[in-house]
Amino acid sequence: MAEDAELVLRGASGDECAFAELVRRYQEPVKRLIHYQVGAAEVEDLLQETLVQAWRDLSRLRRPDLFRAWLLQVARNRCRDFRKRAARRERVTADEELEAHANRAGRILLREREAVVEVEEALEEIGTADGDLVRDFYLGGWTISEIADRDRLPEGTVKRRLFRARHHLRELLDVEQRERKDEMKAHRKGSKSQPFPAKRPQIDIKPSRAKPFAVDCRELKWWFGIPEVGARTLWTIYDPPDWKLANATDMRSVRRARVHDLEGVEIEVDEWTREEGWEPVKWTMYGRLSEMEVQWLATARMVDGERRLSTFLDEEFMADWGGPEPRRLEDKGRFVEVEDGVYEQRKVEPGGIGAGMFTISVGDRRFTCLRVLDVPERVDEGGTLVEAYLEKNGRTVLFRRYNGRKWKLGGERRPWDEAFPEHRRLVIEGVTYVHWYDCLTGLACGL
Repeated sequence: MAEDAELVLRGASGDECAFAELVRRYQEPVKRLIHYQVGAAEVEDLLQETLVQAWRDLSRLRRPDLFRAWLLQVARNRCRDFRKRAARRERVTADEELEAHANRAGRILLREREAVVEVEEALEEIGTADGDLVRDFYLGGWTISEIADRDRLPEGTVKRRLFRARHHLRELLDVEQRERKDEMKAHRKGSKSQPFPAKRPQIDIKPSRAKPFAVDCRELKWWFGIPEVGARTLWTIYDPPDWKLANATDMRSVRRARVHDLEGVEIEVDEWTREEGWEPVKWTMYGRLSEMEVQWLATARMVDGERRLSTFLDEEFMADWGGPEPRRLEDKGRFVEVEDGVYEQRKVEPGGIGAGMFTISVGDRRFTCLRVLDVPERVDEGGTLVEAYLEKNGRTVLFRRYNGRKWKLGGERRPWDEAFPEHRRLVIEGVTYVHWYDCLTGLACGL
């Protein structure tokens, strides 16, 4: 197989077949980049613009061995030009819409000013010393050690005064203090405890007559974390046959990050196992919310003392993590139940993976949920299926994993219907999927 550099040189001399081979090799990552940059609707047009420009400028490429990186940069430039054109089109806004925005912004600013005045009045009532301390620490950016050095106080004294001031502020502003769960207090890095029940709570699932709703699901697909700074998600897996807790995961969206010129969020992931307890920051993940989609950007994991990074432009990334997913999920009639647990499919637009409304009971907690069925494009006995239940706010309560009868575990095929003869089945287009394990989120368990 010819090297990229050879194909570039041949293409620059007018060999269209050589250029076509380069396109065949790299059009998929280019399409993914365009999709992530500007959305699915513009992919084909901007792909054509990118390829036309690449063909025209091929002879100017100084490093033929870097064709892939160069082609991706051409695509970025086309996306940047597209966004500029779109921004110019959006500058003309109707007078009434501008007025509505101004009125809405004015109301927000008024509420913010009222809140600021209320807090300032409360700080004045606390007294000068403690009020100034709160202002310095929370508003001025001073650290406890800096305040201690400045005021020549022990750090413990500064902490006690801050605690006293916070308590006084809560009383003055009538703000109820949120009590942390004892289990959550025990969860710290390095701790051998974790917050979930050791055995899965009783789960009961019944059809609901509740009015159907669509959800705005901002979670990274089936990892349940939200790529927004400050978001945190806890979830766990319970394995059959005894439904004991197998592991737990803590996902914290900690800071903004950029991957291939896309702004996203870095997520630190700790994992807990019965054998090892908590393993801090076992994974680092990167995700992004666009207006319409949730997007995986990259993952990094320590393997044998080496950090291994994979991004959405890598070929294997899509197979492991999937592409962009619609945020809006709803029941559009895709799954037609012909008898209990047996379904046929109709073709609907992306996001139409809802499959009815249900009431979920997890222990003594109850939820009204949209059920979704995530089925692969090719339905066969070697595939998998996800059944998940999401509340109206778009957060997952329960996730159930199903396997086709011949799904591989490791290097071997396992007859899943024989392994778990009592487990629930779902039949899609004549293919039987067998329930394997359950995931419960912190929402399901009141954490």
